[in-house]
Amino acid sequence: MNKTLLIVAALSVTLLSSVAIVESCSTGSVRLVWGLGPWEGNLQVCLNGVWGWVCHNFFNSSAAKVVCRQLGFSTTGATRFTSSYYGWGNGTVLMDYVSCTGSETKITNCGYNTVLTSSCYHGTLAGVVCQSGGTCTNGDIRLITASYRSFGRVEFCIYNQWGTICDDGWDSSDARVVCRQLGFDTSLYSYSCCANYGRGSVPIRIRNVGCSSSYSSLSSCSYTLGSYRCSSSEVAGVECYGRITSPCTNGQFRLWKSFNHTGPSNEGILLYCKSGAWTTVCNYAFNCYTARLICQAMGYPGALDTRSYGYYGQYHTSYYDSYYWSCNSYHTSIYQCSYYYRSRSRCSSSSAFGLICYSPSQGSGTCTDGTVRLVNGSTSNEGRVEYCYNGDWVPSCGMSSITASLVCKQLGYNSTYGSVFNDERFGRSNSKSYLHYKSCSSSHQSLSQCTDVIRRSSCDISLAACSTEYGLRCYNTGSCTNDGEIRLVNGTIEQEGRAEICLNGVWGAICHNGWGTSDAFVFCKGLGYRGSGSIARSNAYFGETNGPVLFSYFRCYGYESGIYSCSKSSQPNFNCTQQYTAGVTCKDSCSNGQLKLRGGKYFNEGTVLVCYNNMWGLISDVAWSDGDARVVCNSLGYHNGIAKSIRGSYYGKPRLPVHFKHVSCFGQEPNILQCSKTILSLDNGKLALNTDDVAGVDCIHDEPTECIAPPSWINTAGSQCQFNGAIRLEGSEEAGTGRLEYCYNGYWSPFCKLDPVAASVVCKQLGFVNYTAASIIPTTDFGVVQNFSLFNNIVCNGTEDYVSDCVVQTSECIPLCPKNIGIKCFNPGMCTTGDIRLVDGIIENEGRIEICTDGVWGAVCDEGWGKTDAHVACAQLGHPDKEPVVFRNSTFGAGQYPVVHSNFSCGGWESSLTECGSIVYPQFNCSRNNTAGVLCGYDCEDGEIRLVGSESNYEGTVEVCHDHIWGLISDSSWSTQNAEVVCRQLGYEIKETISFNDSYFGKPANKTVHISDIDCTGHERTISDCTRTTLSLEEGKTMIPQTNVAGVKCYTPDQCIPPPTGGVSCTSGRIRLTGGRSGVAEGNIEYCYHGSWSLFCSLGPQEAVVACRQLGYEQYDITAVFNDGRFGLSSVNSLFQNVSCIDAPTATSLSECDLVDKCQSKCQYPIGLCCYESTGGCEEGSVRLVNGSTGESGRLEVCTNNIWGSVCGRGFSVTDAHVVCRQMGLELGESEPIVYTDSYFGDGNKAIIYSDFNCGGSEETQYSWNHLQR
Repeated sequence: MNKTLLIVAALSVTLLSSVAIVESCSTGSVRLVWGLGPWEGNLQVCLNGVWGWVCHNFFNSSAAKVVCRQLGFSTTGATRFTSSYYGWGNGTVLMDYVSCTGSETKITNCGYNTVLTSSCYHGTLAGVVCQSGGTCTNGDIRLITASYRSFGRVEFCIYNQWGTICDDGWDSSDARVVCRQLGFDTSLYSYSCCANYGRGSVPIRIRNVGCSSSYSSLSSCSYTLGSYRCSSSEVAGVECYGRITSPCTNGQFRLWKSFNHTGPSNEGILLYCKSGAWTTVCNYAFNCYTARLICQAMGYPGALDTRSYGYYGQYHTSYYDSYYWSCNSYHTSIYQCSYYYRSRSRCSSSSAFGLICYSPSQGSGTCTDGTVRLVNGSTSNEGRVEYCYNGDWVPSCGMSSITASLVCKQLGYNSTYGSVFNDERFGRSNSKSYLHYKSCSSSHQSLSQCTDVIRRSSCDISLAACSTEYGLRCYNTGSCTNDGEIRLVNGTIEQEGRAEICLNGVWGAICHNGWGTSDAFVFCKGLGYRGSGSIARSNAYFGETNGPVLFSYFRCYGYESGIYSCSKSSQPNFNCTQQYTAGVTCKDSCSNGQLKLRGGKYFNEGTVLVCYNNMWGLISDVAWSDGDARVVCNSLGYHNGIAKSIRGSYYGKPRLPVHFKHVSCFGQEPNILQCSKTILSLDNGKLALNTDDVAGVDCIHDEPTECIAPPSWINTAGSQCQFNGAIRLEGSEEAGTGRLEYCYNGYWSPFCKLDPVAASVVCKQLGFVNYTAASIIPTTDFGVVQNFSLFNNIVCNGTEDYVSDCVVQTSECIPLCPKNIGIKCFNPGMCTTGDIRLVDGIIENEGRIEICTDGVWGAVCDEGWGKTDAHVACAQLGHPDKEPVVFRNSTFGAGQYPVVHSNFSCGGWESSLTECGSIVYPQFNCSRNNTAGVLCGYDCEDGEIRLVGSESNYEGTVEVCHDHIWGLISDSSWSTQNAEVVCRQLGYEIKETISFNDSYFGKPANKTVHISDIDCTGHERTISDCTRTTLSLEEGKTMIPQTNVAGVKCYTPDQCIPPPTGGVSCTSGRIRLTGGRSGVAEGNIEYCYHGSWSLFCSLGPQEAVVACRQLGYEQYDITAVFNDGRFGLSSVNSLFQNVSCIDAPTATSLSECDLVDKCQSKCQYPIGLCCYESTGGCEEGSVRLVNGSTGESGRLEVCTNNIWGSVCGRGFSVTDAHVVCRQMGLELGESEPIVYTDSYFGDGNKAIIYSDFNCGGSEETQYSWNHLQR
């Protein structure tokens, strides 16, 4: 068939009849509309002055009786109809689930719901027919219908009352007149008898009707009054048919229904013009896609539904042959659909159907179309968005930022930004509408230009409520003035908050899409926070913004000078609600333990600020004491005078986290990190800011020295001694030891002062000529003769043989000395010059540093004693290359030997202290209260844990590494949750974990207690994530005797699977690497255990070195150990638990080390190993950046011994990065380089060679840096 034969002509569209729905009304009134008269129709009710529909849910004959009674009709024969029998409605549905008993006088007296169900829409309206009562106009007729609206029982009005007609004499001529009077075509009709359409509820009024077929009305016919001998079972009926006789254009569509003057014009039987005449369309294969396109061809936006043609009456067509269309979802025009011929035998008139097209209509009239409003907001600039659509306020089921901007513009706000909400915070209206939302584009200047998007269910237009009703907040400009200005909002502390930017006069937020650490760092840098490790927050972590979300995302690399320099996407090109905004926690450029004061009137007083985890924070004043203040003042350079502790937030409480609580210092610690304290997590620190007062100090300047006037008798010669200038030692039987006294004017006088030069002359005079250095002992060990000296001082130049040759100084003010000075002289031969040792330490690796000089042990003055000096000392003693802890102020006691060195100036490369520069005795004066000490670090990283005291690697006493020192955990508050975190950190499953108290696995006597009162939830990744109290070294050591320590068992003995024996696949003790690249010394390390190859589940750095030696790589003790499965395999078993070479550091084979093999062990990934040998591939000291997106970024690698190695991120700062950039020729000007830690550019496959760089910034290369080499 030629498709050109199909011509579709769009009929003019008339608006759905309003049936006075916009009229005002009296609440509680009812009416019936779209019927042939007031006795029938769809039911409308008036509520709050507005007409609206009633849903058919639960609507029954009882409810119909109430409606008829209220309208003045009889309740007899009251009938209810459903499914919008008299036409699909429009406007508001006001009632649902009407429940009446039938006795009520008004419909509003019945029970009903005003909140509509999902099953209630314009196609489910209730209808009513009131068959009895009421008045009528004489001569009128009506059909009381059954299945078809053009078929029915005939009722005739006589004496202003309705009545039925007796079927006596009722024939086709009578039926023809009735159909003509009702407006139907008279070429086809029929009559019925015998109450075929019901007996009716009104009496029979006439009989024996006789009409001529040409009459125009029934009243023109003859009839007999009354129902003589005619029962209600003999009521007359008719079947009328419609027909349009006017010509039409082929291919044209239209809708037809009985009584065209009633009901909506957008529904009816579908007719099609064929051969110049209107015919019905066959319903064969008809679907909603076909309905939509036909409605669109008639000028309607789409189809609402199809229904039985009986709703609209019968249409008479001369053609029973018909076409039908087959359309699919991808068709956009009826022209594109397939159409077919259908014979009469298979597509009769009964196959016709009705169609309901969607037509915008006038609703309740409560608003003017095109207007918009915000409803139910707490302020006038926010609320649920409602559009006036077809006279009703309806919600928006969706909204873009462009639409939001135009809504705000129409409402009179001058900012182009609007905040869209999809969480229904402004409530729901539950209103149903055909409008889904408005679609606006960037080219639209007003809301009226936007497209109304109509709701569809499949391909039909549907009436429904929104699944989400959208809200909006609008803004006016003026909240800020400087575009690009940034701020933090709603953070508990000043370093954090929601990230907001000023743009076009409005403060707004940033969507968290892709918000990461680089973006957070650049944002923080713009606020002056330059510390690494800024934390990116998402999901409105700091609460929702009151402003709009201005930016969809930022893409920063970290080097940008400000957030505006990053690539970005701004409104209105995205949708992001306030629940998804970005925030930051900024980090300060400071180092752990750094202190400063804030809030004081003078620079030496104020609230104490301490840096921890790159954030300035506070100290709780709980238990804050003068000893704590002493450490703070010493750290700030106030070494003398009074250190006064100030409590109660006296100098104010800055908005900073509380880092430390329960600080307890002895007063001699070198910094506050060495004091006992409870370290609070960031979250707990913010809580403490609200609950705790904070600590302050007043570092008062030096106190005046006390002195007294000389006694009067001093001027009279005494008789206690004969030779002025003589000396003696008292209070000790040991030779060369005792309280030193001097004969002054005949009186023996103690010394209140004595310098090293004078002390050496004293020892020389006492006969100690081979070694003249002396120990000056200002104690009461040798007794006190009197608390003052008769002279001020004795000054020698060192060449004298007798003290009497020295100069005696006197003054009007002689010194007080409650402790008379003693002295100890020595003879050489007790040690080898240059040797050093650690003395009087409580735990291993610590003590007072003593150096052998001229065969006598001597102490070191702490003046100028620093970490570099201590590092050289630890290296000389053979300790690991880890950062040492420096002690001053005779932490380990003064000892008995002289203080022979001061002001060491080591560079860090020396092999012994004697290679370092220093001031030697007696060229300095140092109190015995100021001897130096050191604690040499272990080869461990902070937070690392291990189990000791058991042959099984899954159980033991817990040791934790803190400041590179292995220590213990007090069993106070030790719980299963704490033990689970330990096991998780060690790589074990946490189920069946057992915690042990009371030093169950033993208590190492040479370890300090690091942690007490640990409180884990059990979900933490490491114990460093738990709230805990960390103890100072001093307090931890004093707790050892009286404290029991914690232990764990990570799985029960029945899980212990003994390893197999008797394998024959390899020679026991051999090792190999598998899974690595060919020709490269890398891969999973395997050990031949009793003839079977076994992977490793753990391998320490010392053991890795031994393994590489065994493999033949002996040139370097540099290795890389991997536990990420990079060489393949997962979920593996090892035939043993671990291997330890601690007691065999020079071993050349793992078979020389201790193997713990009670049980097999299981791990997620096997241990991988990479060994190194010189390849000549790089220049010593050169640096490079690897795996970055540009040549100016990447993982830092340094060449050492012709091997490229990585640098540990710990301690690496912006200053260190400056030197790297300078060495690479990348000058930054005034910009700062960005430091990335935590293997930001990948961990690579290189050994980590360096750690803890400490650059000043002026160095030209990394070899000028102070650092620790691994």
